[in-house]
Amino acid sequence: MRVACRSGVCEFADEDCSEGPVTCETMKPSCPEGTRLTVQDDCWGPCVHPRYCIDQACPPDGCGAGWTCVSHQATASDCVVVPFECAGTIGCECAAPFMDEICAGACVEEMGALSCQDGG
Repeated sequence: MRVACRSGVCEFADEDCSEGPVTCETMKPSCPEGTRLTVQDDCWGPCVHPRYCIDQACPPDGCGAGWTCVSHQATASDCVVVPFECAGTIGCECAAPFMDEICAGACVEEMGALSCQDGG
């Protein structure tokens, strides 16, 4: 898997989660429960937690420890890493240095979660 810097934390990069089609002749792997299959370079990639899937809304059971679901007016919700500065609980103020990657519009805290007022 590839890596990326998210909210000042090194993490796995987003992946294209898909059931295919692929052009390689490798047999389709079976992913463990709670993970999603990815496609990389027209072949099967690794199985990943749904929080790493590109253009996917937050999983119904949450994003996992150290992550939070951010809602957006303009697009689907997405999972983001909670910055170290937030000490485990994300807020608009502590996330401000990373707001350009978390929230394209104004940040609002609603019931302990972040909501991006980005014109949707």
